[in-house]
Amino acid sequence: MTIGCIPITNDYIKELYLICIEARNSGQDNIPVTIFPARLDRERYDALCIKYNDDKDKLSLWSDLKNGYDIFNRTKQLQTIVFLADGRHTVTE
Repeated sequence: MTIGCIPITNDYIKELYLICIEARNSGQDNIPVTIFPARLDRERYDALCIKYNDDKDKLSLWSDLKNGYDIFNRTKQLQTIVFLADGRHTVTE
């Protein structure tokens, strides 16, 4: 298990997906994976917000992910990000 940041390209994200399918088929019920669009330090988060200023869905998701990113960096504990019925997200601490 890895807890931390690893860079992953589109090709490798497909491989990660297949590994998760294999794990699930082998009986693993919980496979926590959180993928961030970038390291969400203040500078990069602000740059994403400027670049995608017109895309409210991305900004909403990234705002919630930023909260999880900050909590992880403070506690070094993997957080659970839950998608809510209204399209928002919540991060459990």
